Amino acid sequence: MKKNIEILSSHEIDKIKWNTLVNDSKNGLVYAQSDFLDRMADNWAAVIVGDYESILPIPYRKKWGISYSYSVPFVQQLGLIGKVEDAKAAKIKSEIQKKFKYGTIQLNSGNAALAAHLGASPMPNMYISLQEPFSVLEKNFKKKFSG
Repeated sequence: MKKNIEILSSHEIDKIKWNTLVNDSKNGLVYAQSDFLDRMADNWAAVIVGDYESILPIPYRKKWGISYSYSVPFVQQLGLIGKVEDAKAAKIKSEIQKKFKYGTIQLNSGNAALAAHLGASPMPNMYISLQEPFSVLEKNFKKKFSG
């Protein structure tokens, strides 16, 4: 029987299931695509819940035999992708801390439950949703930031 939450190295994951979940999830961003991570991160591990119900990429490095997570340049947001109940957030935190005691974990805007368990603080991020028609976007565009 498959463990409910496990951490695999990037070469052990099912890349088809991984990329399908990233593409189909509301909070799945291009930064979490396996090919993108393979090219941008020195190494990365994958937290997998169930049968790819949710995933969390963790870029990492090793120094003096100690693995630590780090923020990859040009990778704005990673985070937990897919469906996760609040109850599993504590288990995910526990699994992450077993393997990566040091470093930073990047979360995306859809990770409030996990962020609370990790004691994370939200950071400002400016983005514009491109889901609206161009006419609406153009009408709401301002050349000067007033905020």
